[in-house]
Amino acid sequence: MIVLGLGSCLIAIATLAAVALLERIEASRGATTLRVL
Repeated sequence: MIVLGLGSCLIAIATLAAVALLERIEASRGATTLRVL
């Protein structure tokens, strides 16, 4: 049971990190496109 809890926590942290990275990439792309325009 404890192992499953740790696994779920790791998965949640990994997903949050991936979303944060994607948001940063999208933000940087938007900034570059605005600069070009």
